[in-house]
This record gives sequence, structure tokens and C-alpha cells, in this order.
Amino acid sequence: GGMPSGPDSGNVLLVTLSNVLHPMTVEVVSQIMGGYGTLEKINIFNKNGKTQCLVQFSTCEAAADAMDNLQGKNVYNNCNTLHIVYSNLCDITINHNSDRSHDYTCPSLPTLPSSEPSLVGGGLGSHAPRAMSAQQQAAAAASPLLSLAASLNLPLSAIGT
Repeated sequence: GGMPSGPDSGNVLLVTLSNVLHPMTVEVVSQIMGGYGTLEKINIFNKNGKTQCLVQFSTCEAAADAMDNLQGKNVYNNCNTLHIVYSNLCDITINHNSDRSHDYTCPSLPTLPSSEPSLVGGGLGSHAPRAMSAQQQAAAAASPLLSLAASLNLPLSAIGT
């Protein structure tokens, strides 16, 4: 028996972040989660004013391992706290790769440039979260090393597969 809020196992984690001071990107999530198993898909979105991300692993064991180890941890020092539950989904749908979503199982997906305006025209661009500017990206890059990544001794270059 698990919490009534969702299933008590699965290969997809729903991560809700609190105290978010630094923007979350696919790169950050993959650094945190990638040590526990093979990542298949990541989707980061805002819902009801909260930053959430869906993380799909290749196995339920990897997802369980990540949840056990990362529950309640801070991504950065004293901020971006992780609250993890299992998702009802078994498979996330990703339509394009960007700094907010990535499908590692489908390398042929179109990649949206993160610094350019959306190429899809007014429809998506006007509602999508604004991409970080070069200055913001530089500031994020200069921020303290991921405290989780540091504690896991993950090299910051170990991204993706």
C-alpha cells in the first residue's frame, strides 16, 4: 500500500519543486536523475504556479532508486527542493527536444533552439515559458555547483547518454 495520491510503483516519476530559485532544465534533471538508471524522457512544465517535471526511466527499479535517494533533497544549496511521487503515466509524450523536454529514445525529434524565439509561430511561442536569455544562462552557469551533483560526485559533463 502506498499513498492514496498515486500508484506505489512505476517507471515514471512526477517531481514537484518547491522554493525554486534557479530555473530547472533538462540538463539539470538529467544530471540529478541519470545516476540511478537509464533516462528515457524528461518533461518540465509549470502547473498551478509550481514547477514540475516528469522523469521516465527504462525500469521501475531505477525510478524507485531515484525516488528513495532524492526525496526531499535540494538541487541547489537550500533551494529547488524535490518532492517525488509516482506518476500514473507509463509513457510520456514528447513532441520536440528543448531545454524543457527531451526524448532520449527518439534522437530524430526536432530540437527547438533554447535562445531563439520558437519557430512554431505565434501559437506555441505566446504561451510557452520564455527561454532564458544569454545573460540568465550565464548567471545560471555561474551559480554554485549543483549540491546534489556535488554530493554524488557527478561530473557536470556527464549529461545524456
